[in-house]
Amino acid sequence: MKLHKAVLSLVFFTSIGIYAQNNTKPVVKIGNKSISVEEFKERFEFVPQLNRTELNEKEKKKELLETLIAEKLFALQAEKDGYDTTDVMQNTYKALEEMYVRDALYKNKIKDKVKIKKSDLFEGYNRAKKTLVVSYIYSKNSDEIKELYKQLQTGAKFDSLLKLRQEAKDKTNPYTVNFGQMDKKVENALYSLKVGGYTIPVESPDGYYIFKLDKLEPRVLQKNESLAEIQKKVRQTVEDRKEGEIFQRYYQNFFNDKKVTAKGTLFWSIAGNLAEIIKEDKEKLKIKDGEKIVFSEENLKELENRLGPDTLKMILVKINSTPISVKKFLREFIFEGFYTNTTNPKIIAAQLNSRVKRFISLILLSQEGYKEGLNSLPSVKSMTDMWKDNYLAQLYKSNIIKSVKVSDDEALKYYQEKYKTATPVEEVNIIEILTDSLDVVNEVLKALDKSADIRELAKIHTKRVWTKEKGGEFGYFPVTMYGDIGKIAGEMKVGEIYGPLKTNDGYSIFKLIGKRKPKVKIPKAFTDIKDEIKSELRYKKVKNKLESRTAELANKYGVSINNRLLNSIKVNNLNMLVYRYMGFGGRILAFPITPPFYEWYQKWKSGKQILP
Repeated sequence: MKLHKAVLSLVFFTSIGIYAQNNTKPVVKIGNKSISVEEFKERFEFVPQLNRTELNEKEKKKELLETLIAEKLFALQAEKDGYDTTDVMQNTYKALEEMYVRDALYKNKIKDKVKIKKSDLFEGYNRAKKTLVVSYIYSKNSDEIKELYKQLQTGAKFDSLLKLRQEAKDKTNPYTVNFGQMDKKVENALYSLKVGGYTIPVESPDGYYIFKLDKLEPRVLQKNESLAEIQKKVRQTVEDRKEGEIFQRYYQNFFNDKKVTAKGTLFWSIAGNLAEIIKEDKEKLKIKDGEKIVFSEENLKELENRLGPDTLKMILVKINSTPISVKKFLREFIFEGFYTNTTNPKIIAAQLNSRVKRFISLILLSQEGYKEGLNSLPSVKSMTDMWKDNYLAQLYKSNIIKSVKVSDDEALKYYQEKYKTATPVEEVNIIEILTDSLDVVNEVLKALDKSADIRELAKIHTKRVWTKEKGGEFGYFPVTMYGDIGKIAGEMKVGEIYGPLKTNDGYSIFKLIGKRKPKVKIPKAFTDIKDEIKSELRYKKVKNKLESRTAELANKYGVSINNRLLNSIKVNNLNMLVYRYMGFGGRILAFPITPPFYEWYQKWKSGKQILP
């Protein structure tokens, strides 16, 4: 038996913003859009970049800026072409905007109302000087814990009762307590005890506890721990607890009079199909019992296909007279992500039910935020506009890529030209982890930071079926294959790791384990390698078309860089991935991930013709 984490919990809510939006000077203007100093700085520091060191900082700043300029150019044209009215933007982007509106509501109603009394800090500082050593008696049964407490009250010895119980064998019994480790009510009870005293029964999510204070010791500073750091932690703990109290009051008052109607038949239809798809995916991906099964975007498409277009249009819930369709719910469902460790239909239905309830509460909070006009706040607009541009650019770029076709005649001509010059394409070999889940991304990055074996991680986490049993290894392939994965791998050094890279299949994290220039061989027959030739030629055509289109858009909309301002921006070489925890729940990447795309710029500036 272990102490339940809810009893030991400290921080319930995270801070809202990462940086204050106080430096809006444009480092570059692109048509009617711009990239501010803080957007550039934050995306430089908190988005993974390749081969970045302090020595090549100036070059990397330039490459990132040119990549972001291309993103804004694509977004400008996408808006002109009406992409912002598409189904994808209306669902995916809207879900993100609502998160930022709720975040602003949380800041307005809760975060900004946190006021700390000197007496609370004084109490915290005094408690932080002490370490408590406590023993505990535990029971899942309220009647049993009451009986044990009654025995203590009538003269029974705590230690004698404990010796007769299973929890006496627990390695965490006795337990060391420092300020901020436990729930405030439990902590208040413990710090009010004298040595040898015990608490009344304390309820927790997993049962009931009676604590006894065995010893009271001066707190010993840990290695690399300073008094100033302890004081900072005390203040943070006091603020977080006050924030939690305000949140509870607001949440209870807000939802007190809200009414919602839902259709049970639609819920069970979604739940049944969801359970079937999860079971099929587990078998297909050979996921072991008890391991995490992530519901992917491909799974969502399959779920929508099974439900059918008519069902997707049906109203699942009506919130404040606002109808919410099945499709809108599913889009928000996948936006936040979903995973399970079971294929049991009843458990999956219960998990889905919990998500429906959460979805309803978030919609109500979003409606409140829009009603107060929080979507128009500069702090909200700057972030949502950045994400909107990124989404639009992805759609625009994706459609360009889809438009590129290679005919058999083109492939044959390229084949004949290729083997005249006999110039081999560089090949690379990688180990990759592909996932739809930001939780998995976070887990993998933490493990890699601790020098974990990426091959072993891939065996557990990658969703790419044909590489899973090989520990994520691709085998050698031309850098012209697999889109941005091949392109970026071609620029890496052996042993380097890159990611996460956002691809159409999910988030990719990969390590380059080999690079070679293949020897010139006697060419195989065209029919034997037609698909390989087509893939190679298509890669070149896509690259050329993207660069050509970007240059055209740069001429059309105009690009003006403030190089003096760019060079003056002080950046930290963090090269790390950061998540943003949003008010009222939810987590997203703090900033969009944009694959490197800067080759177009020099060709455009030099006036070099880029053939379509």
